[in-house]
Amino acid sequence: MTILAMIFVQSLVAQDTTHVLKNAFIYEQKKEIQFSDIQPIPQAIINNFQNTTLQQLLEMHSNVFVKNYGISTLSTISIRGSSAAQTQVNWHGVNINHAATGLTDFSTLAVSMFDHIDIQYSSSFKNTSLSGSVNLDDSKPEFKRDFKMKAALGYESLQNISALASVLYSDQVVYNKTKIMVNHAQNMYSFYNEDKDEKKSNKHAKSKQIGVMNDFAVNIRSKHVLSIYSWLQHTQREIPATTFEPFSAKEESISSFRNIFEFKPKGNDYYSTTSSLATLLDHYSYEDSTVHIQSKVFTLTLPYSQTFHLKFNRNNNFYFKLMGRSSFMLNQSNNNLHTIGFNSSFTRENILKRIAVKLFVQKEISNIFSLPMVYSLSTNVKIKYGLDAYANLSSNYRMPTLNELYYNPGGNIDLKPEISRNIESGFNYTKTYHQHYLLLGTAFYKRKVDQWIAWYGNSILTPHNIQQVESKGFEMNLNYDVILKKYQKPVVGYDIILIGRKYPSYTTLKSSILYAYTLSTTQQSAIANDYSIGKQIPYVPRYQFKMSVGFQHKNIEMHLVQTYTGYRFVTTDESQYLKPYAISTLWAAYHYRYQALKGAINLRFNNILNTAYQSIVGRVMPGRNGNISFTFEIP
Repeated sequence: MTILAMIFVQSLVAQDTTHVLKNAFIYEQKKEIQFSDIQPIPQAIINNFQNTTLQQLLEMHSNVFVKNYGISTLSTISIRGSSAAQTQVNWHGVNINHAATGLTDFSTLAVSMFDHIDIQYSSSFKNTSLSGSVNLDDSKPEFKRDFKMKAALGYESLQNISALASVLYSDQVVYNKTKIMVNHAQNMYSFYNEDKDEKKSNKHAKSKQIGVMNDFAVNIRSKHVLSIYSWLQHTQREIPATTFEPFSAKEESISSFRNIFEFKPKGNDYYSTTSSLATLLDHYSYEDSTVHIQSKVFTLTLPYSQTFHLKFNRNNNFYFKLMGRSSFMLNQSNNNLHTIGFNSSFTRENILKRIAVKLFVQKEISNIFSLPMVYSLSTNVKIKYGLDAYANLSSNYRMPTLNELYYNPGGNIDLKPEISRNIESGFNYTKTYHQHYLLLGTAFYKRKVDQWIAWYGNSILTPHNIQQVESKGFEMNLNYDVILKKYQKPVVGYDIILIGRKYPSYTTLKSSILYAYTLSTTQQSAIANDYSIGKQIPYVPRYQFKMSVGFQHKNIEMHLVQTYTGYRFVTTDESQYLKPYAISTLWAAYHYRYQALKGAINLRFNNILNTAYQSIVGRVMPGRNGNISFTFEIP
């Protein structure tokens, strides 16, 4: 046998004929099993919103309700009728909500700082918030020789300018990506003030913002990866007067310095582990010189975790996570909150070849209050022809924030955690047929929250666990794309070309519809004769509808986005409300590539019908306005 092998080897070496194998293309990756409603924001939308904030992107391309307190002020979100503090914002899996307020201001988050954005509309083992989460991530480090530079410039007709620069360098050992974002805004626009029956201009609304983000990773002996994610951000802004105020002298200063240290030892097909420690330092300052009010809050949060992943075989996965979180108010002694605990999940796939089941449990202990054990039981059924259905039964909680516990004056150390019980079901259908692509997702849900925290009082407001709130509703996400002419390979000899001249001709029509019906009402209250029983929670619209239609031809892309937001009651007894409003937005992009340079020119026309509307009482939003931006990338 050895002699025969040597003969065959010699004959193979002697051959001088070269056989070129055909290229192999991966048409589809294995899909992650979906046990709840998740909406990833398409990369094309992220690219075309590089010079805007996350608030503007979510207003047009998600089913969340963006509660905008006005230009140059706070912007929060509500998912399925939740309060802003019940929603998490996760950066690389770490909750970055402010430790004092429990909120994240979406008007300070620039889209350009993130590579991947998705929305989790309910709880999961990776997201333990009471309602849902917005997940922000960058691309994972790749240890290969690479160098890229990117820059973007933007101008908005409200006299706002922005700039972005990023540099990526990597080799087999080191990966580093740095992003710098600068925004200087005048926020100048005119509006009609119904309270005073006169036309006014938005004044005292300037803002400045700078953000620096750095992702560093090192490949230790080609076995272990140590990553350090850093994010420094500072915002200084003036808060304009409402329609019922004669003027404003309010100012805010918000600074954050966030770091995540992550270590991943080399694993294998059956076992992996990750260690993570984060430091979140936040400083908030508010001043109103007209009434001599000044407030400063310094907080430090230290989240840490150790995650283990065991894969027994291709059908059984086990996750176990040890976790803790310590939060401190640095300018006030003995005001802190500590938790430590674990969560665990087990997933069993391919039961009867079509069913997957996930079981999740979590238990934490705190230095202040007692926390219950929470759970979730989820199942996914692959039906046929791209259709699968899921169902989820779970419980969860939200711990009071440092402000709710210790704010002076008004904090309440006797608060209890908000506790929820949730049920959700839905289906997802995907179909690709020649040049047609269809995605349809639906979700039905019901959530009941006990010990809902509400602030009330006379001269001094104090938080209390006084309500039981029930949220239920329906959501739909529909996408349909069709390629009118199949894409063909570029002509040989024209790899580095100007797209508009030499790229093959094809047209893609794109459309999407988002719809949300949300009924969020007070069921019980500790206040006698509370008129909020059975009434909608303030500032939660029952109806939201968002539609986008557009096309892409060669290097030109154009989309029309139409949004509708229904009535929002502004009092707990539904005696006062804000009128519905519909906003039309048109955006277009011209993509170019010349030699090693590529990029795009983006145009966006906001509120093209010049609709007058208020997001909250007293804050009239801008009318018709425009935005232009330029992006450059090498190579």
